[in-house]
Amino acid sequence: MLPSEREHVTPYIWKHSSYRGGSLFKSDNFVEVYEYGHIRMTVDEQEDFRVISHLIETLGPDRSWLEYAQYLEKSPALAQINKVIPRNEGYSKSVSNDKRQE
Repeated sequence: MLPSEREHVTPYIWKHSSYRGGSLFKSDNFVEVYEYGHIRMTVDEQEDFRVISHLIETLGPDRSWLEYAQYLEKSPALAQINKVIPRNEGYSKSVSNDKRQE
């Protein structure tokens, strides 16, 4: 297992899932009805924390991811706070570190 796969487990699961020919994890695929890939909801950077904190303070801690995403969709100024951070930036850095250690 690569160091990046220890830190970012989702790619490891994808690589070893039955959907991709692996046998470690049984998986399936389904059609996604929501299109929120452009919205960043994570806490990797200080800007992310500001966005998530605002969501929780405004909507409360007991909402679904969909309610938070819909709120961000209607609040472009809030969504802009962390929009400048590249998607999967941390994972990309970890993969680069894996390559340097080889």
